Amino acid sequence: MPTPQQLQMHKDLKQQLARKGIDIKAIDTPAPRAQWWKPAGENSWVQMPNLLPADPYHTQLYMAKGYTLIPPDPGTLVPYAPTVEQAKEYGIPIRGVVLEAAPPAPRAVAEEPDPGSLHKHTYSSKKAGAQCVLDGCTTTRQEPFKGRLK
Repeated sequence: MPTPQQLQMHKDLKQQLARKGIDIKAIDTPAPRAQWWKPAGENSWVQMPNLLPADPYHTQLYMAKGYTLIPPDPGTLVPYAPTVEQAKEYGIPIRGVVLEAAPPAPRAVAEEPDPGSLHKHTYSSKKAGAQCVLDGCTTTRQEPFKGRLK
């Protein structure tokens, strides 16, 4: 609840802006709100329980998340707070509930590293194409050496 001082300050601000030709109605008017639906699994939608902002900024944000203002088919609606059984039926992920055990992903087999890459290369010169001086290493410098900037 605003205090009397805050109400007076708001009234004074309105008068100052009106003297400069600024319409305070645009500032006092709340943003438009609308009913949104969000996706809940494959071919199922959840009606959001409250009206959410529908100004251009929020519309772009919600649509990027997959929300829609167009009511979906009645057969595809699911409850906002589904039970575990409903979540399993519609494929809605719920934190802490495993819907079905997925097989573990196959592990990639690591390749044996090149023995020449297991050491820090020491090159014969600072020029591009210089050979590593360690025995058995065939690595060459790809770019000329550049010292630190001072």
